[in-house]
Amino acid sequence: MNILFSTRERLSFASGKAVHVLELTKNLAKIGNKVHLIALDEPNGEMGQNIFLYYPFPFVKKRFLALASSWIQRLHLRFLISKIIEKEDIDVIYERDNDLNLGCLIGQKRGIPTVLELNGIPPKDMEMYGYEKSLVEKRLKLEMEQFEKVDKIVAVSQGIKEYYVSRGLDEKKVVVINNGVNTDLFKPMDRNECRKELNTGSCSLICFVGVFKPWQGLEYLIEAMPSVIEHLPCAKLIIVGYFKEPKGFEFKPSIKDLIALAERLEIAENIVFTGRVPYHRIPLYINASDICVCPRINRGGSPLKIFEYMACSKSVITTPGFTDALRHLETAVIVEPKNSKAIAEAILLLLSDEDLRNKIAENAFRESKKHSWLNVSKEVLKVLEEEVKSQD
Repeated sequence: MNILFSTRERLSFASGKAVHVLELTKNLAKIGNKVHLIALDEPNGEMGQNIFLYYPFPFVKKRFLALASSWIQRLHLRFLISKIIEKEDIDVIYERDNDLNLGCLIGQKRGIPTVLELNGIPPKDMEMYGYEKSLVEKRLKLEMEQFEKVDKIVAVSQGIKEYYVSRGLDEKKVVVINNGVNTDLFKPMDRNECRKELNTGSCSLICFVGVFKPWQGLEYLIEAMPSVIEHLPCAKLIIVGYFKEPKGFEFKPSIKDLIALAERLEIAENIVFTGRVPYHRIPLYINASDICVCPRINRGGSPLKIFEYMACSKSVITTPGFTDALRHLETAVIVEPKNSKAIAEAILLLLSDEDLRNKIAENAFRESKKHSWLNVSKEVLKVLEEEVKSQD
């Protein structure tokens, strides 16, 4: 099948978004499809066969994109999408972007099946950023109008589906397909060897991986640590990630706020901020740890970190609503969001009960095999094939 995959992600930047696009593209091609991928730049490394890359704004590299109006950007992207459709006999359009959705709009006009991928809930993000209610409602209205124009929607979490269905979206139009994990990269490794390479010492280690954003709930994780340290004085929380803010906007809590919080709680020596870590080295930090945590405060996504933790055979503490792969005290310990006390109790439970910790880790590892990017891609392909078949 000839698939046009349109996104405005930067593939050279090792973010969760880029990882998702790259893994889905590679695995769709691996199972016999031709994928025509539109993205903002080139990835680091080879993509493999049956993948054809296109760049909608070639002037990005010349730093002229900021000077181009949104109208010019849309015009150029519309031209590129139309050109690919005409030249490559595209069977279906898969789009990851609910801002422009030009691929889906053009596909609808030309009678090509269209599938839109939803990776979050922008209106809820806007609320968190402090936008006025009228702007949030305007955004939601625009999204709902766009959703009416696509044939199918793939949501990466049940929480995303529930939010938009509660706003009037036909639930039959939405399929939930969680994110996946590269099981060749993320796999169990010798903990002692990983600790030796990272020089993390021999104390209990709790790990968080991810970009610092307000919805990550890091302040609640840090606030949980004094209770942990009271029982395990040398326990450490290692926070693997970096802080990236939109231009002209300051996230709260900022990295300075988180450091100040640790200092105020007098646990700064027990908190390690690594800064940005190359993607291929993240498995080292996960495998060096005893427990991994994802304390997110909303259900608007499918965190890659959860499946990466599980694939490394680690016990996970997280909040509910991301995936049915998480079952309390079976494949994870699930706590309510914004609850530092519950996080602390979960950490102490797992660190004090090795049998439970190992049982959860083993179950999580087995469950992670179902969520390889290859299996995710097969699920996406099934949706695409059904849409193509329904319009034959």
